[in-house]
Amino acid sequence: MSKYVKNTIISNTDFSNTDLSNSTYLNCSFVNCNFTNAILDNSSFENSSFINTNFINASIKNCNFTNANLAGLYLSECLNTTNCNFTNANLAATVFAFLLDLADCNFTNANLTNTDFQQIPLNKNIFDNTASFDKYQTAA
Repeated sequence: MSKYVKNTIISNTDFSNTDLSNSTYLNCSFVNCNFTNAILDNSSFENSSFINTNFINASIKNCNFTNANLAGLYLSECLNTTNCNFTNANLAATVFAFLLDLADCNFTNANLTNTDFQQIPLNKNIFDNTASFDKYQTAA
């Protein structure tokens, strides 16, 4: 079920087990939302922010998080995190944990201050001009 949503605050919403593939959320805020087991493949969250939101077991293949604020989120056990665009995203203190696949993602100009990739191999990703990050320190 694809959707187009713009300039909206979405709060206290349970998207668990929902297929939101091919959706666009432009300049939205997600507050206290649950994306557990959601399918978000080929979706765009450009200029959006996520506060107290989880993505446990979510599939985020080919997602666009350009200029998004994902600071402090816990991305755990995501099924597919390949080919995502995190250009200019704020990922400060975000935890990428137990990911099955993190490859071909673009982190150019992203804020990765205190970001924890939990020993995930990062050699197939782009980290040009990232703030406060040394990929060799966390790569397996």
